[in-house]
Amino acid sequence: MKQSTLLFSICLLLVVSCKPKQVTGEADAGEIDPSVYVAIGGSSTAGVLDDALSFEGQENSLASILANQLAMVGGTGFSQPLMSESSVGVSIDGKSKFNLGYKTDCKGVTSLSPIRAAASGDQASWNSNMYSLPFRNMGIPNLKSTDFSTVGYGNPANGAGNYNPYY
Repeated sequence: MKQSTLLFSICLLLVVSCKPKQVTGEADAGEIDPSVYVAIGGSSTAGVLDDALSFEGQENSLASILANQLAMVGGTGFSQPLMSESSVGVSIDGKSKFNLGYKTDCKGVTSLSPIRAAASGDQASWNSNMYSLPFRNMGIPNLKSTDFSTVGYGNPANGAGNYNPYY
């Protein structure tokens, strides 16, 4: 019994003490041209985070992360239209982004809950003319593939629910 316990302990010690060898390779572009990267997609490509398009979300968007990885193998020139760093963001409904904070419910119980960062979103971002650069992030929040062929999909004159202000 003591021999089997000793043998088991030695085996366990050997298994626990082994460290896997982590092989890190050189970043290599292979056959691609990383300098020509254009991102096309929906909300995750554009940078919607916490129910609104915001600077933080854009910096952590799928397109931005991929561009940073491509930069390791020679990718350059990725540009995207960024919200202001001080912006509270803006959702498709014109509301600000969510933050985690304390909220009191209808029974008077206070607990952690998603709350809006401000009473309304950064409506001024709809009016800013920041389109002087050739952007390579063509991510449009709340865009579906069926919306590409909708005539006037970016026109607010179509009324609420019939247009996308980001388009």
